[in-house]
Order: sequence, then structure tokens, then C-alpha cells
Amino acid sequence: MDNSIKTSNKFPIPKSMKAWVLGNPNELKLIEKDIILPKKSEVLVKIDAVAICATDLDVISKGPPAMIEGGDPFNKNFTPGHEYMGTIVALGPSVDEFEIGNRVTVEIHAGCGQCKRCRMGMYTSCHNYGLNYGNKDKGHRANGFTTDGGFKQFAINHINTLIKVPDDMTDEEATLVVTAGTTMYGLTELGGLVAGESLVVIGPGPIGLLGVAVAKALGADPVILIGTRNDRLEIGKKLGADFVLNVKEENDIVNSVKSLVGDLGADYVVECAGTEKALDDANLEKIIKNLYQTVGFKKQEEFKSYLNSQNLKFSLVKRKLAIEMLWNNLIFEKFNNRVVIDESEIRSNLDKEIKNLKFSRNIFLSEILIRNSKDLKLDIVYSEILKSIKDVGFAATANIFSISNTSKVGGKVGWIKETSLSKQIQENIINLKKGQISKPIKINENFLILAIDDVKINKKTIDKNRILSSRISYYKNQQLERFSLAYFGKIKQSIQINEL
Repeated sequence: MDNSIKTSNKFPIPKSMKAWVLGNPNELKLIEKDIILPKKSEVLVKIDAVAICATDLDVISKGPPAMIEGGDPFNKNFTPGHEYMGTIVALGPSVDEFEIGNRVTVEIHAGCGQCKRCRMGMYTSCHNYGLNYGNKDKGHRANGFTTDGGFKQFAINHINTLIKVPDDMTDEEATLVVTAGTTMYGLTELGGLVAGESLVVIGPGPIGLLGVAVAKALGADPVILIGTRNDRLEIGKKLGADFVLNVKEENDIVNSVKSLVGDLGADYVVECAGTEKALDDANLEKIIKNLYQTVGFKKQEEFKSYLNSQNLKFSLVKRKLAIEMLWNNLIFEKFNNRVVIDESEIRSNLDKEIKNLKFSRNIFLSEILIRNSKDLKLDIVYSEILKSIKDVGFAATANIFSISNTSKVGGKVGWIKETSLSKQIQENIINLKKGQISKPIKINENFLILAIDDVKINKKTIDKNRILSSRISYYKNQQLERFSLAYFGKIKQSIQINEL
């Protein structure tokens, strides 16, 4: 054994262990596996408890999303399982973050730490996911997906994937701590739950039930759990749900929620069912809300009343929107991989725009307005004005030459936002600094001379990533719209529909 690896007589380490491995699809085999000792930044964990997730069942039947050793995971002695906890029994070289005997639970992901996503903190979406399986020290690892998981007696874990477990937490509870973190992450991404805000959880599965418990612990009030199974809904009550609603027993689930939290609806909705119908229903309600708010109604009931006054049924409008949503989903699934976006060009154009948008100017303007006439020699008049400004100042010169009402106050216009001026004026003063005077600017039939007396710079905070994402989505949608029209035209032609 490497002397730099720390072990303890209290926790003897055998040479081999029992482990479940993938056989053929839908087959697990119990075999003996050699125990591998930890390397730098790794520990060896004796597994005390492991949970079975629905994803594990998917892995057993179909294999993990990443290839194992460059190919099909079946018959490669791969061990699944990603929800487990245990006791540290060996420390790899230089590991001092943990001690032998520490009880730990496992967050399965450890990113490569070098790709763009890892540097952004998005290590669970590491660009090297599954790509460097042959070199685990370099690439991303996800125990139970790209590297051996927890369906065995001992497991190697990177220190970045471990969380210490308090003594008063049972082994069984510890296996679910990180899973509960899934809902915590969701609430954080929503903007952070404030005590007293209402929350709806859709789906009383394990994630949904944990979401109820987490939300209640954070102070959500009320917490409403929606599902189809009364036995699960009852568990939700025990975990803190203030109200439970069975969608099979409610005529209108949306109105049922509103009756509990008010017409504006819940502050947050967390979808944990993972079904297309749940997502579609939620998206449809969002589309309907955007529609009636866009046309000037604050509440859905006001919108319904208006439709009734026009002899229109809300149910028909809702059905039409649902059909459009389904069509859009179809187009996206069918043509999304054919959409070509030159992100580099979009980013380059945006960079050019931002360069001019990073700051704006508030400018204190003074003006001299000159009446145009047939015998006006503009260059001579302009020279006389400049000489006068030099001799007696701008204010006195404006009083002499300007036909504007501002001549009475020395031509002073006052503070004005530069971007609020006409494009023509902006182009003529954009390069002028404090104390400088513009050349004559033709305004209708007259000429305008402007002086910049003072300048205030307003720095702008620009969310480049948000704007970039929005523009990419816009261009994608444009292309998808063209695909949609072409595809509909093809369908219409093939089935000889003259009118719809």
C-alpha cells in the first residue's frame, strides 16, 4: 500500500468486495470486485446505505447516458447507483479536508474544473461529461453514470463530491439529503423563496415531497401539493403541505389554487411530476396569462367576461392556444436540429452595439437659432457668431443673433438626455466635448448652433449574456417560423385542403 494513503485499524479494508454490475439490459449480476485505493483528492467510502432512484432503473434497462470505456456499458462490470452515503475509511495523498471515520453523503458530480461551464459553476453540465472516462483524474465524473456508483460495498469519491453528515441524521436520511438539494436549487434559481410567499408543488413523487418539506422549512405559506394519488398526498401533509389537491377530483385546478392564494395565483410553482402534460398545462396557463395581460386585462375573469360580451367562449380560445402550442412543439422537435445560428456573428454585432451603449450622456445645451433666408451666407454668419462668442460669450451672442425664445436666457436649453435628441442632432454633437460648439445644423428651414456647457456620464449595466440569449432565441424562432410555414404548406398541398 502507498504510504501516502492514510488508513486506520478501526476500519479494515479487504482486498475485494461484493458489487452489483450490469449484465445484459434489465439484468444485474452480483460479483466480486477488487477494491481500488484512493488517489490524490480522493477518499475511499465504505457504503452504509444506498437508495434506488427511478433513474437507476433506467440505467439498468438502457444504460447510462455516457459510454463506459468507450462503448456500451453492458457486460463491462459497470456498477450503477448514485444516491448513497457511508463512512470514510481511507484518505488519498494530501487529503486533509476529511478524517477517517467521517460520515458523508455523496453529491455525485465532479466537473473537470477547466471547461467553460465548470468555470461558471455549472459543473453538473460539464462539457467533458463522459468524454474522459479513461482518464478520471482529468475529466468529469458522475458516480453511477460515468464512473462506478454505489451498488457495492466500497466506493472511490472525489473530495468535491462529499458532504459531512451530522451524528443525529440517520443513514437513510443522509442518502436523500442531496436529492432534497435538487428542489433547493430550483427554488434558488427562481430567485430565492421569501418566508410567507405561496408555493405550489406539482407531483407528489420523492422530489415533489422533498420539495414540500424544503419549502415549508424555508417558510413558504401556504404550501400546496398537487397530484393524482391520495396516498402520496397524505404523505405530503405529514411533510408540511398546508393544502393538497387531487387533479382527478378538481373541476378546475387553476381556480382551486386561486381560491387558496388569491386571483393573482401562487408566487412560485415547482413542477416535479416530470410529465409532458404537466409541463404543457403550465405552459398553456402562462400563454393565456400573457395574452390577457397584453390586451389590457389584469385578471383572467375580466378577460372571460370580455369574451362573453363578444359572444366568444373562453374554452374555444384556450383550445386554439393549446393547438398552437402543440403545433409549435411539433415544429421544434422536427426542425430544431436543422436550425443554423452563427452565434459568433451575433456576438460580434452585439459587442459593437454595447461599445456604444456602455454609457449615455446628459448634456447641458445652449442654442442659437438662425433664420434662413435667400441672401444668407451661412459661412460668413457662422464666422461672425464664433467671433462674437469669443468676444462677449455665448449668452450675449445668443441674445443678439438667436430667433429662439431661449435667447432671453442666453440660449440656455438646460439638461437633456443626449439619446432623446433627434438622430440628426445626435450625429452632429456626438463627438463634441464640454465647452465645444457645433457647426450649423439645418432644422426645418432654419439653422441651429449648439454649445455643450456641461456633461454628465451615466454608466449603463448591460447584461450581455441575457441579450445574447434573447437574440439567439429570436433568430432561432425566425427560422422555425419559416420551417413551420413551409411544413404546413406541404401538408396542405398533400391532403388538398383549400380552406381551414
